[in-house]
Amino acid sequence: MQAVILAAGIGKRLKPITDTIPKCLVPVNGKPMLINTLELLESRGIKEVMIVVGYLKEKVYEVVGHSFGKIKISYIENDIYDKTNNVYSLWLARDRLNKDTILLECDLYYGADLIDKLLDSKQECKVLVSKFEPFMRGTVVEIGPNNVIKRLITTEEQHPGFNFSDKYKTINIYYFSGAFLQQYLVPNLDLYVKTYGTSSYYEVVLGALIYLRKPEIHATIADAIKWFEIDDENDLHKAEYYFASQEERLKMISRLHGGYWRYDFTDFCYLFNLYFPSEALLSELESFLPVLVNNYPSGMDTIVHLASRAMNIPADKLVVGNGASELIRLLNVHYVKKISIPIPTFNEYENMLEPARINYFDTEPNNFVLEPEAYVESVKKSGSNAALIINPNNPTSLLEPKDKMRCILDSLKHIEFVIVDESFIDFVGQDRIAISVEDLLDEYPNLILIRSLSKEFGVPGIRIGYIASSNERFVKQMHKHCPIWSINSIAEIFLEILPRYRSDYINSLELIRRDRDNLYEAISQVPYLKVYKPTANFIFAQVQGGMTSETLKEKLFLDYNLLIKDCSNKTGLEDKNYIRISVRKPIDNEQLIKALLDIAKEC
Repeated sequence: MQAVILAAGIGKRLKPITDTIPKCLVPVNGKPMLINTLELLESRGIKEVMIVVGYLKEKVYEVVGHSFGKIKISYIENDIYDKTNNVYSLWLARDRLNKDTILLECDLYYGADLIDKLLDSKQECKVLVSKFEPFMRGTVVEIGPNNVIKRLITTEEQHPGFNFSDKYKTINIYYFSGAFLQQYLVPNLDLYVKTYGTSSYYEVVLGALIYLRKPEIHATIADAIKWFEIDDENDLHKAEYYFASQEERLKMISRLHGGYWRYDFTDFCYLFNLYFPSEALLSELESFLPVLVNNYPSGMDTIVHLASRAMNIPADKLVVGNGASELIRLLNVHYVKKISIPIPTFNEYENMLEPARINYFDTEPNNFVLEPEAYVESVKKSGSNAALIINPNNPTSLLEPKDKMRCILDSLKHIEFVIVDESFIDFVGQDRIAISVEDLLDEYPNLILIRSLSKEFGVPGIRIGYIASSNERFVKQMHKHCPIWSINSIAEIFLEILPRYRSDYINSLELIRRDRDNLYEAISQVPYLKVYKPTANFIFAQVQGGMTSETLKEKLFLDYNLLIKDCSNKTGLEDKNYIRISVRKPIDNEQLIKALLDIAKEC
């Protein structure tokens, strides 16, 4: 048996990495893809490998040479690699396709179990495939009885609306018997190149043979085996994650601020409603997508009227932004001279502010409950022109009652801004009027109400937040500070259709509160956690019993693939071993509880 590796291409989508090395030598966690393939082939007894080279071929000669362990290496040169495609590279090897052959492409990273899967199946002509996933691109196949491939569909044939649900992605690793190569593939490959030229893919020839059904070509399904096709730098980053140790994975994830959907762990870190938007709302949103992506969103005047209808707040009181974080940033840049911040808090309010512009008020000595008189006194002594209250608080999930909020507002009428962030208010479960300061806007012109729709409405990906204030001058100024298109067109249509799904939203909140209360009761039984009774969609706890919050986070990720928030990066909580756990659906929450109790047995 021999192997043929196609490695002639430039790898344009991997530039600038491929400016100095060919695509096959691009490293994944330090190991070039070609070297990984050769190591695996050698470990499985392959002793003869042909490599079709082209772009920067001298680099391959330098790194690989003419032997690799027990493998004899030979080369076939494609000198017109920049004008041809892989059908030509394979055609160049046609005279040597005279024995059983593994055919591989160079832009793959995988483990030995993938080669084992290929070799273990007994068919003479087989294609490694994996169930199609949304992140995949390229040729797919349809499979019939006995895993016989019925149809091969190239990218060009995958028209808009193409149904991928029953398709399998080709991994671009094949096994062909010498007889099949000599009798079928090589003659048809030769005919195709001479008839249609060199700018296509060898899959077209395979597709024709599959269509003729003689001989049968079988799919070897490798769903449970890790592999990654690397076409661009984003693919490379994902491959480095998937093939890293669990310790390295945690380091990679800890450097990110989102994009977790790309990875395969369960996220108990970020906070949003998993029961909303409903399927009906998403379906309607999807129907608008072709129009939305080809059109600019509306300006602020239209957006605030849509938000007014959706949030039931007068339009002249509203400023809508690209998430609450954008609006917080604008406040810090244009209005905050010095701000009093009860800690712990949401880090975004501290960003861009040098220490001299922040007055911290520590709530931990009072069990994280805000003491109004002491806070007001701290604000006055510090000379702050702004005071912040997050209610319910992030990360503590504690709610300050409305009478206390009114007391603070009365006492701070003299300062320019009292900023109240109510991004989690709907999770509390009480009548909004009884707990929100929204109805106090007219009474307190210095009251700035901020709300992120990401958390409660489950739409962090489309970025919507708003400020409400009765200060007409401030609102008009904020409109000027916002970009001309403050939110995207998808977020705009979401605001437009949201009122029709109010009942779905209310139902989703009830489900979240049910799951939160169940999770709280269960976590309260974990012996090494001191748990605070939550009012939002997350739970705050202190790790005790000799274990640190960092250790617990590591254990949950390394051993159970679960990610929680270690609050050690919060001002005031450094080295105090607090964690925050978001509420997910019951199946995930049960998995977390089991992991926490398993860890308790180790303590």
